[in-house]
Amino acid sequence: MRENITKFSPREIDNMLMSRETAPYTAAFKRLPVEDALKVFSVATPAEKIEFAPLLGNKLGGLDKLSQDRQAEAIQQLRKIGLLK
Repeated sequence: MRENITKFSPREIDNMLMSRETAPYTAAFKRLPVEDALKVFSVATPAEKIEFAPLLGNKLGGLDKLSQDRQAEAIQQLRKIGLLK
């Protein structure tokens, strides 16, 4: 009988396969908390901002789940990089 020798779950394998199709910095950006993602976005090149914009949008959709302090920090960063007035 053949044993399953993999130590990765099916979900982990799917994530690995999906991340190999994206640039390493894009995969890393996806894993950042929203505050750090905003900081990275603020110093990204125009080409990187094009790649990061939809990912940042996804992160900002969960802004209401952050504590009030973290929300305030994120909003301040959004204003700093010109994405919010």
